[in-house]
Amino acid sequence: MSQSIERYYIHGDESETAPGTYYCRNCGVFRSSEHFETPCFGENHGSIYARDRERFRAARKIAPLNRPVRPHHIMDRFAI
Repeated sequence: MSQSIERYYIHGDESETAPGTYYCRNCGVFRSSEHFETPCFGENHGSIYARDRERFRAARKIAPLNRPVRPHHIMDRFAI
């Protein structure tokens, strides 16, 4: 019996079930694109994304994680 692996979202990934909303790691919820135009809890979104991307790379070496190769991502709109 195969077990489904839950979708892993990195900071800025677009929701697959609610297009136009993007995951914010600091908030822990999906937010509109406008949220990513200003810092979140005083932190730059580019920094949050970079840290979260490295966390994902390390974690997937330990456990299987489900994330598309090239998901729609809000950070593509911003220079980081």
